[in-house]
Amino acid sequence: MGGYLAALYAARHPEVLRLVLMAPAFGFARRWAAALGERGLAEWRESGTLDVYHYAAGGPTPLGWGLMEDALRYEDEPQVEQPALVWHGLQDDVVPVEASRSFVSHNKLARLVEANSNHELTDVAERIAEDALQFLPQGGKS
Repeated sequence: MGGYLAALYAARHPEVLRLVLMAPAFGFARRWAAALGERGLAEWRESGTLDVYHYAAGGPTPLGWGLMEDALRYEDEPQVEQPALVWHGLQDDVVPVEASRSFVSHNKLARLVEANSNHELTDVAERIAEDALQFLPQGGKS
């Protein structure tokens, strides 16, 4: 959820000059609540953990209820004032590309690049790096 957290931070810190976001998890709490339903949320809350697939671990990992409690305190789409470059895979089965489309539609300085890729975007990493280098300010100034 690094992209989403970066956008939340930037929305509260004008000293951030620009953002590069990859498959940001906008609407995380709302989407998970809808997917799990009331019963699923209640079970997660009561047990304290929910097993989810962790890409780095390559398997299920327990996710604490505290993440959901914290996520519910924040807006689905941070209103950033900084220019933002957003990359999102069209075959992303973790965060739907519609989340990034909505963010870009509400943030006038944001640009979305939709790639024929999945959530990890590893097959387009070189293109993302090239795009980000052109987008980010050189020498720390914009």
